[in-house]
Amino acid sequence: MLIAIISLILVFWAYLLIKALYSHLNTPVIRNSSRIIQDNLRFNQPLVSVIIPARNEEGNIERCLLSVLMQNYSNFEVVAVDDNSEDRTLEIMKYIKSKQEFSEKLKIISLPTKPEDWMGKTWASQVGYMNSAGDILLFTDADSLFESSYTIELTIRQMLLDKLDTFTGVAYLPLIDFWSKVVMPVWNLFSVLFDRGIAEANDPESNVAYVMGSFFMIRRVVFEEIGTFQAVRSKIQEDRALGSLLKRSHYRMKMFKIDSLVSALWSRDLSTLWHGIHRTLIPALVERKSAVISQQLILFAMIIVPFLLLPYNTATLVLSNSSGYNEPPSTVSAMDGGSQIHSSELNSVLQQQQQQKIQNSVLTYDISLTPSNREQAPQLQSTIFWFNMSLCLLIIAATGIKGIMKHRLVPLYSVLCFLGGLFLIAAYTYSIFPLLTRINIKSIQWRGRPVNDAAHYNRKGEIK
Repeated sequence: MLIAIISLILVFWAYLLIKALYSHLNTPVIRNSSRIIQDNLRFNQPLVSVIIPARNEEGNIERCLLSVLMQNYSNFEVVAVDDNSEDRTLEIMKYIKSKQEFSEKLKIISLPTKPEDWMGKTWASQVGYMNSAGDILLFTDADSLFESSYTIELTIRQMLLDKLDTFTGVAYLPLIDFWSKVVMPVWNLFSVLFDRGIAEANDPESNVAYVMGSFFMIRRVVFEEIGTFQAVRSKIQEDRALGSLLKRSHYRMKMFKIDSLVSALWSRDLSTLWHGIHRTLIPALVERKSAVISQQLILFAMIIVPFLLLPYNTATLVLSNSSGYNEPPSTVSAMDGGSQIHSSELNSVLQQQQQQKIQNSVLTYDISLTPSNREQAPQLQSTIFWFNMSLCLLIIAATGIKGIMKHRLVPLYSVLCFLGGLFLIAAYTYSIFPLLTRINIKSIQWRGRPVNDAAHYNRKGEIK
């Protein structure tokens, strides 16, 4: 039975790794290069409006704005929107604008309030759009960093060459806290199974659709045709909603890996990690709650079960090897009440008792300890143990590779992938909880903005 379970899990892992490899090989990449200006590749540079909504980003806004303002692109403007910050975000914005070299390119807007029916950063992004003049709108986050001075140049060139309506880029995501380093490689590894694969997003026939909020460009005319942020103002995950809207409308959109051009903070600590995963799951629950429950079961089976079985298989192997299948010693006489008892007879009785104990512990594997297969039982236990151990090592290696490639992590964190799986199971349970009870959960805190997800649940705890 255990062999069947472990074999089935291994098949699922093989399928996951094949899909992950396919997605990796079919993900277009834009690399940093200063050799981008060639006489035969020169193009008219359209006006690009870089729109940056920011709330309570005093620790990130300066480096973000400077990395954008210092771009080697001749025709762009920056619209920075302070979204009712309670820290020094607006003050830092004004300080940067006061510098002569940036005063003309940088426009600052301060929002003291926002309409009640606009969620997250949608209102700040909308106001940024309304105060922009570009033919192409580039939306990014205040905690993003343009690592290359050619970021706009390279991405605009690719957008024009491919004749795209929307360009979105997957940035490098540095992880700065312990739990993010443990959880995010596991979370990202399963993305190809959970409708977040880049190759699927680029497939016009696939239903997978989203844009990356940290970096996406869209033609102004297209943005207006789909209804701007007005059309997704009530969505918790507006970037996913925008992507779905664009794909359903059959606009040309494509996702690229731009980790050498842009970096962005997704999670910063335990709280933002927890709320970020919850924010991702809520829209999926709205669309199809059975899929989210299936995802939770898949995570449990593929991450948790192999590590839960390992201690049991280890103990069973030790027991089978130490229970004694040695030949009985030579007979030694012993006197009890004048009668002689051979040790071989006593040994036979003890051996039968030991065999009965072993048989009870090995029945799980449907092995009958008859004289013909007593010697095979330890071998079978050993096979199952090493099969289980190999599966656990495969999981650790897979998450380690994902951590290196996606987040440039030290592989040591992958040893704790079991904890990452438990964290995700808890996050899924927390998100599904309102479906099972009448108790509403607390609002999401994302990017310093409270997002009231209770609106997505009715009084019975069901998704509307």
